[in-house]
Amino acid sequence: MAEDWEELAEIWKDHEVGLVAEVDCTVEEQLCEELEVTGFPTLMYGDAMSLELYEGPRDLETLKAFAEENIAKPICSVRNLDSCGDEVQKVIADLQTKSREELEEAAAAVDAKLEASQAEFDEGLEEINDQYEKMVESYNEKVDEIHEKSNYKWVKQILSSFEDEEGAEDEL
Repeated sequence: MAEDWEELAEIWKDHEVGLVAEVDCTVEEQLCEELEVTGFPTLMYGDAMSLELYEGPRDLETLKAFAEENIAKPICSVRNLDSCGDEVQKVIADLQTKSREELEEAAAAVDAKLEASQAEFDEGLEEINDQYEKMVESYNEKVDEIHEKSNYKWVKQILSSFEDEEGAEDEL
């Protein structure tokens, strides 16, 4: 992927709006922590103040198409309202009338909802994992029981001995 990324960066080198760049998280540890980078490579795009995670394919052609569609034009943001539609501009204007405290409370409320959603997801996932483990255990018990009752191990060994005899005959 590194070669494709370097080629993409070269293509976008002098673009008036879009930028393809990389950050070394061993050097820029604080930035990577703020962006919650947990794996490498992590691809992000959008306004520098609110980057979004790119989760698509990572081949050059797909990355080029994604860049054309998503970074070739100015991005709507608080710092670039001209690129936003009327509805989004109204939302941003309304939010800008609020105090820092009101915005922090709103952000905290969203964070709390996200944490609750994550906890619910984790709990559901744990239940699914428990169910999966029980299913695997039950399946393995059934397989063992079927093998045991059918003398499968011995049948396979005897069949294998036939194949060994046939192979020996073919060599003659």
